[in-house]
Amino acid sequence: MEQNLINILFTALGIIVTGLATWLSSVLVKFLNEKIKDKKLTNWLTQIVDIITSAVKFTYQTYVEELKGKDIFTKEAQEKALNETYERVKNQLSKEAVKFIEENYGDVEKWIKEKIEAVIYSLKNLI
Repeated sequence: MEQNLINILFTALGIIVTGLATWLSSVLVKFLNEKIKDKKLTNWLTQIVDIITSAVKFTYQTYVEELKGKDIFTKEAQEKALNETYERVKNQLSKEAVKFIEENYGDVEKWIKEKIEAVIYSLKNLI
């Protein structure tokens, strides 16, 4: 019975985190749209933020949630989750989006991983 309660709590937490990620994404997009005058820049950042947020939610739902439920979410598992999320983002970005990031922010991998960590941080602090 205790295990069922734990499973129910983790399922509920997953639903809450997914909802918060969606809300956070919309808040971030709204903020970007208000602060950025260049519509092309706004469109690129909106698309990229959506891809990153979706990848974070996917990794949480398919990998992190299961490990946390078993109390085996180690430092190595965290690194694996970050790398899997990065690869998912990278595979979804168009060549033009990658070029946009390079031209505006420099190192693509570093920038994407910083944004992934920022989304995760925001989600953790909303709960």
